[in-house]
Amino acid sequence: MALIHISYVVRDADGDKNSMSLCVVRGAHTLANTTTFAQNVATLLDAITDGAIEEINLLFGCELPGGLKADPVAGAEAQIGGLIAFGMDGSDYRYAVRVPAFHLAYFTMKTINLAQAEVEAFTDEMVDGETIGGELFEPCNKFEFDLDSVIEGTKSIRRK
Repeated sequence: MALIHISYVVRDADGDKNSMSLCVVRGAHTLANTTTFAQNVATLLDAITDGAIEEINLLFGCELPGGLKADPVAGAEAQIGGLIAFGMDGSDYRYAVRVPAFHLAYFTMKTINLAQAEVEAFTDEMVDGETIGGELFEPCNKFEFDLDSVIEGTKSIRRK
């Protein structure tokens, strides 16, 4: 059974922030009921902290779509990733997404072939988003800057 992760961001008198997380076993919980539970816990948390609660964040697990590979490709290494950098609307900074076990054939030396069809489909989704049920889902960074362009893609190797 998937878990629901709830986190609370608390700010202290110096302006520093820290978070507290808890998990709830996912059942037939609706978003509305989960939000109510998270808000109820926030009220109880507020009574025992001297800090100010600034945010509540919910992370829901969901079912995987059909048709995904059941096992990794032989030789796949999670440490070898593809780091794709995006420009953001309204910001001079970039935002990068790291894909673990990136398909090795999509690299040319240390550079990702961004014109490769599967890579381009992924980056287009990140930049353009997708409308589902009349709602636009737009990928963004944690400050809500919309991803508006692909800057580059490079190989990223991390230790185990």
